[in-house]
Amino acid sequence: MKREDKRKAELTNELLESRRKISELEASVVGHMRAEEALKKYSKRLEKMVQELRNQALVDELTGLYNRRGFMFLAQQQLKLANRKQMGMLLLFADFNNLKWINDTLGHHKGDLALIETANILKETFREPDIIARIGGDEFVVLATEDRREIAEILITRLQENLDTHNARGTRGYKLSLSMGIARYDPECPCSIDELLDRADSLMYAQKREVLATGRGTPGTQHPARGKRRAREEPEQSFEQLRRTLGG
Repeated sequence: MKREDKRKAELTNELLESRRKISELEASVVGHMRAEEALKKYSKRLEKMVQELRNQALVDELTGLYNRRGFMFLAQQQLKLANRKQMGMLLLFADFNNLKWINDTLGHHKGDLALIETANILKETFREPDIIARIGGDEFVVLATEDRREIAEILITRLQENLDTHNARGTRGYKLSLSMGIARYDPECPCSIDELLDRADSLMYAQKREVLATGRGTPGTQHPARGKRRAREEPEQSFEQLRRTLGG
């Protein structure tokens, strides 16, 4: 009996020890799973933070459009694709007219609002593949992945209609008005994004100079005696000049 009792005690001890080891293993597995779950949560949080930092680096805080850095980064990628597929592009350079007047006369909060409204109209006008950015205080650019003249004119007409519709709503004390220049990218005569920007910028300033030379004042300024008349004339003048640019 003593031998049996001894064996029974040994088996009992082994069973207890086995249960202890199983408990330790279970705890280890649970701990590992928890650690793995915590790691996944941390990784997602880290990824979100990295994305947020990237957005802050590439996106204009005021308008939500890409900033200059974001535009240049994406435009370079699009340029490589255009060269590889031998497809043309259009770059529109737009300058918001009379932002200084709005800031000085109505306040910077109105100037900021005007920029936000302009950004929203650009997003409403152009297509999802197009790269839209605010690259300076009152400067906007759009790189359109389509270079056919009829498509460009459709987009410009739509932009002007959207501006007109917006300006017809309510009284803000200012009107949204853009001077614009368009440069075409030809993959058979390649150039850099900076060169394309310079060409579109020069065309934009040529338009602005022509508007100023008419003696009608800076586009977008509402003169008490002729504000309504200018609101009808200015978009037509701007669009006609763009048609000449596109046809050049």
